[in-house]
Amino acid sequence: MRVRSLLLSVLVGLVGCSTAEVFDLSTQLRHRNFILVQVNQQLIPEPSFVHRLSFGERLFVSGTMCNEFSGFAQIKGSKLQVITLQQTEKACVNPVLNTWDLILQRMLSQGAEVTWQGQLLILKQGDEQLTYQLRDYVF
Repeated sequence: MRVRSLLLSVLVGLVGCSTAEVFDLSTQLRHRNFILVQVNQQLIPEPSFVHRLSFGERLFVSGTMCNEFSGFAQIKGSKLQVITLQQTEKACVNPVLNTWDLILQRMLSQGAEVTWQGQLLILKQGDEQLTYQLRDYVF
């Protein structure tokens, strides 16, 4: 009986740890705002709130480049994907921004590996990488 109790408590503890990581990232992202600071390891000269990614209740994601993106996301393991992605359809005047816009759209709709290291949120899909820095709104 003691062995069963011990095994049961160990299994419950392991299951609790594995779900806590996913829950923790979703919880940590809630009510956070990030600005784009790097694209594919290249620094952006003047980061601003124009190119941002923010998270709200129930993992509602809002992002901007040239276009505005929004929808409810889910995190499975370390993959972030916006299931109900909505976006505006503007053409970017700057071809570089147009490329960044397409990268973000593809990452949000198809899913990207997400890691949060210190103040940096990194989205990675294949060879593409977007690095955002935490920049919460101050009231």
